[in-house]
Amino acid sequence: MTRFQTEFHAGLKRLAEKLQVQIHEESPQVTLEACKLVVEALVMAKDSGNIREKLMNKNALPLGFDTGDPIMNDAGKYPYTVQGGRI
Repeated sequence: MTRFQTEFHAGLKRLAEKLQVQIHEESPQVTLEACKLVVEALVMAKDSGNIREKLMNKNALPLGFDTGDPIMNDAGKYPYTVQGGRI
């Protein structure tokens, strides 16, 4: 198994645990599909409120480093748009 595959499997396992999805050790594709279905159900749920704000809490996303400027630190946490489209 390559390093990428090992890291992917570890990340998929963490995602499945957060979504409370059973992990299928022999077939990661099954786990990935189950995670996809749970996320789709969350997004489509009528009573979920603003799911985007719940899932994309900017304070929970680490930038990876501290620039020393809180404005610059927060700038890396928002999606940028250029000419009306996302980067």
